[in-house]
Parts: sequence; C-alpha cells; structure tokens
Amino acid sequence: MPNSGMNQTEEAAFGSLQTRVLHVEQSMAALSKDMRDGFALVGKQIAEQSDRFGQSQKPQWQAYGVMVTVVVVLGGLIYWPIREQGDRIETAIIKIADDKVGRAEWLVTQDRGKETRDRLNADILRGDADLQRQLDELKKQAMDTYSLRDVVVELKQNQKEMQEMVLRRGAQ
Repeated sequence: MPNSGMNQTEEAAFGSLQTRVLHVEQSMAALSKDMRDGFALVGKQIAEQSDRFGQSQKPQWQAYGVMVTVVVVLGGLIYWPIREQGDRIETAIIKIADDKVGRAEWLVTQDRGKETRDRLNADILRGDADLQRQLDELKKQAMDTYSLRDVVVELKQNQKEMQEMVLRRGAQ
C-alpha cells in the first residue's frame, strides 16, 4: 500500500475498506458462480420436465386401441338388437304393403257394396209389401172363415133344435 500522505487511521480505514471490497468481490464472484450453477440447474430441470411433458403428450396408442375396441364392441351389442328389430319392422311393413287394398280396388268394392245394399233394401221393401199383402189376405180369410164358421155353427144349432122338436112331437 503506498503511502500517499495518509495518516494511520486513514490507512487502517482504507485497509479495512480494501478488505471489505475484496470480500464483496469474492462474494460477488461466488454469487455469480452460484447463480450460473442455479440457472444451469433450473435449465436442466426445465429440460427434464419438458421431456417428461413431451413423453406424456405422446399418443397412448395402446390405451386408444383398447378404448376403441371396447367402444366398437359395446356399439355392436347395442346396435345388433336395434338392427334386428328394424328388420322385423321392415318385414311387417312390406307384408302390410302387400296385403293392403289399393284405392281403386277399394272404391270398386265400396261401389259394389253400395249396389248390394241398395238391392237388398229394395228386396226387403218388396218382401215387406208382399208380407203385408199376405197378412191382409190372411186377415180377410180369417174374417171370412170366422163368419162362415159362425153360420155353420148356427145352422147346426138350429138343426139340432129342430131335431129335438121333431123328436118331442113324435114322442107326444
């Protein structure tokens, strides 16, 4: 340390300051080294985490394969009865379509039915008129027969009375 006109207290203070500066420099160098090592360690850890993240981001083809297989099997199990029911319904619809009566045929059948009903109604009316005529004739005959019967019964009674009178006179 050169002596440049400093007194001893100043020199001691200067020495002390130099020592402090030297310790600060050493501390700064150590801090710098620690910082570089820390940043290197952090960078290495980030790289490792990035690799792990990249590994976890890769598609898990085995898991996807199992999942797709399960979904396909479940879908098939669900679709199978639906498809069979659909086939049954389709068969029933085709049968109904084959069995159905066309509009033109239905109209012809309806017209025939109307003609048949009209003919039956006319036959019924004719039958009613004929039955009424026969009933009237039977009533007339019954009335005629009744009155003839009465005449015959009355004649028989008269004849009987006359025979009784003749027998009484002949017996007297």
